[in-house]
Formats: sequence, C-alpha cells, structure tokens
Amino acid sequence: MPSAAPLASTANGNLSANDNIRRFAAPSRPFTPLEHNLFHNKTRCFVYGMQPRAVQGMLDFDFICKRSTPSVAGIIYTFGGQFVSKMYWGTSETLLPVYQEVEKAISKHPDVDTVVNFASSRSVYSSTMELMQFPQIKSIAIIAEGVPERVILYFSPYAWYRQSHAG
Repeated sequence: MPSAAPLASTANGNLSANDNIRRFAAPSRPFTPLEHNLFHNKTRCFVYGMQPRAVQGMLDFDFICKRSTPSVAGIIYTFGGQFVSKMYWGTSETLLPVYQEVEKAISKHPDVDTVVNFASSRSVYSSTMELMQFPQIKSIAIIAEGVPERVILYFSPYAWYRQSHAG
C-alpha cells in the first residue's frame, strides 16, 4: 500500500497545507496484463476534458474498492496550461496532473492504456482520432451526447486496421 506523505509541523507547531496531501509512487514497471484482457484490476486511465465531478466519483469508487492506486492517472485538458488538480482520496487529498498535450501525458504515464473521453460532440472525432495515434491506448470510452452514429462508424475501420498492424 502506498504511504501518505508524513505529517510535518512548521516551526510554530502548526500544520502546513501540504501535510494532508496523499502522494502515489509511480509504478516500478508498467503492468502487463494478459493479451485478451481489456480491463483488469490495475487498469489506469486518463480523463480527456475537465470533468472534476466525474474524476472525483472514480477516485471515490477506487477508494471504496480498496485499490492501492487511483484508476485515474491524470486529466488531459487541451484548453488550459499544465497544472495539478486537487482531488480527494478518502479523507486525504491528492494532486492529479492536468496535461495540455496528449503526447506529454502518454510519455509521463506508460502504465495508462485507457481514456475516458468527455470531449464535446463537436470535437469528439478529432480528439478520439488523436488518441488512436498512440499504440499505448487500447480502449477509449466516449462520453458525449449528440454524436451522430456515422461519426462513431468512422472509428471502427481505423481501430481494426490498428489492431491488425499492432507490433
């Protein structure tokens, strides 16, 4: 189980703001599941789009299920700069990285193979096609209203091609 940051007192004995922030160590090596498993108990994901309530709900579920590390590794938000977002892990706080570029997020988290895409119906096609350029990403869940079925049908041939040419 990952250890929380130790509580440290300041010179006057008061606790500082960072005392109750939970930090999680990066995995020593990426977890390699069986070839046929789509999801497993070590699955980690990115959330594409700034959806703090959804992310917090996922973290709460992970905590209740006694996962040792959160399933959300970070947030990809292309409309802002790179920063961290404070979330709760049980009663302690944790900081989730927010990335402006998909490539940077992917390079920082080799254990992530799933994306939950909250892009708008206008941008879901371009964001999903961008995500599909990275072989590390094995599954993408699209959570968007008003996406025409014909747009979704464009993804299938590309996904089949990508799967048949995987190295």
